Formats: sequence, C-alpha cells, structure tokens
Amino acid sequence: MPLDLPPWPLNAADILDRYFLEVRADLLHIAATLDRVYRAPAAQSAPDGSAATALVDARLQFIQKSLAVLASNSTHKAKDILELYSLP
Repeated sequence: MPLDLPPWPLNAADILDRYFLEVRADLLHIAATLDRVYRAPAAQSAPDGSAATALVDARLQFIQKSLAVLASNSTHKAKDILELYSLP
C-alpha cells in the first residue's frame, strides 16, 4: 500500500501548518520549566560541595545560549545548538 507522503521539500507555509502546534507545545514546556527554575529556592550546595544557584548552573547557561541561537538569524540553528553541547 503506497504511503500518502507530501511532496518534498515542503514550503515554509506547509512546514508551519504541519509543525506549529508541536513547536508551540515545546516552547510552552520550555517556558514553564524556566519559570519553575527561576521561582525555585537556590540550592544549598552543588554536588561537588561548592555553593551553587540555579542562575549560575552550567545547564541553565546552556539553555540560555540555546535560546539565543534560536533567536538569532542563523539558518543552521540545530547544528549551532548541537555544537554548544559538544565537547571541544
């Protein structure tokens, strides 16, 4: 039985029609998670025993850098974000 696949590549409007609700849900999930992080009390200490707060946590810094990439004019956002998380 043949699959009913759309012509490829899809144009911008078709991509938005197909993925808008999924992307919207992902963005809301990210926003809600960040809201919880920023409202949460600071950690007493990091796993290594040093003082830590969520605002200086390396993971949060990666998230913030990723959001900056998403807001940029780059046409290679996925690659740019993957490179943020890659070891040098």
